[in-house]
Amino acid sequence: LLSRRQRQMCIRDRLLPEGLQSIGGKAFYECKKLTGNLHIPDNVTSLGTYAFYSCSGFTGSLTFGTGISIIPDYCFQDCSGFTGNLVIPDQVTKIGVYAFGGCISFRGYLTIGSGVTSIGNNAFTNNAKPLNFSKVYCKAATPPNLNTNFSGSAYYCLLYTSDAADDL
Repeated sequence: LLSRRQRQMCIRDRLLPEGLQSIGGKAFYECKKLTGNLHIPDNVTSLGTYAFYSCSGFTGSLTFGTGISIIPDYCFQDCSGFTGNLVIPDQVTKIGVYAFGGCISFRGYLTIGSGVTSIGNNAFTNNAKPLNFSKVYCKAATPPNLNTNFSGSAYYCLLYTSDAADDL
């Protein structure tokens, strides 16, 4: 887990320390001074609930290393500034409730990795409307239930399955 000093250095330097294995719940809760890209390194194996909740100032991509298997509830909810594509790695099995809810700045595509078997309600919505992804790809042979993530009377989602996602 990050100490207060490490957290301040991360904000200043936009780096997560080498050897970090866990980012605890509320570790960066409502941080307003984060900028640039956010990469969760390979050695990080767990993220806590609300870890990056309502962070603002990002001006780039959100990427994940190979260590994460669960993106917990509310982990990135209401973060602003992430642009481009969001790729959920193949080793991720679960995306929690509101995990990316309210992250309205994404403009590229969303790729859901082949290992995802569970997606929590509203994981990819903003006020019951889907986020602004241009396309949604799912690499799983049997896509997980997207229930409240891309539904609604005026909204729909064209889901591209594993064959199309392999070309990414």
